[in-house]
Amino acid sequence: QQLAAKVVKIAPTEKVAIRGYLNFLENRDGGFRKRFVVVRRPYVFIYDQEKDPVIRMVLNLNICKVQYTEDQGEMTGYQNAFMLYTQHRGLVLQAAKRRELEQFLEAFDPLLAGAILSREGLQKQNRT
Repeated sequence: QQLAAKVVKIAPTEKVAIRGYLNFLENRDGGFRKRFVVVRRPYVFIYDQEKDPVIRMVLNLNICKVQYTEDQGEMTGYQNAFMLYTQHRGLVLQAAKRRELEQFLEAFDPLLAGAILSREGLQKQNRT
């Protein structure tokens, strides 16, 4: 049986949606590793540090699924974290602050971020 590769060039936009550091949960030791992330839709470019000339990982957001819920921090024990699922693995990503989490969610999945902000706004309205 012969296998043939299908290569399609998809150029990322020149516009950077967000850049900054996120913590990635490492499976080996259960600790987080800080990595520099640049989102240029539809791709996420991951570097070891900001000045790293080598792209360490590339994720296509068109085929990734982003998952975040407000009570996720309580369930997992990781505050300001969200999950990113690819076809072959799942990643736990953690932002340093709540505001950074919102910005990265907006860059990764604008529809999810809008739904979260809408839901949080409704919850605040109901409390007052």
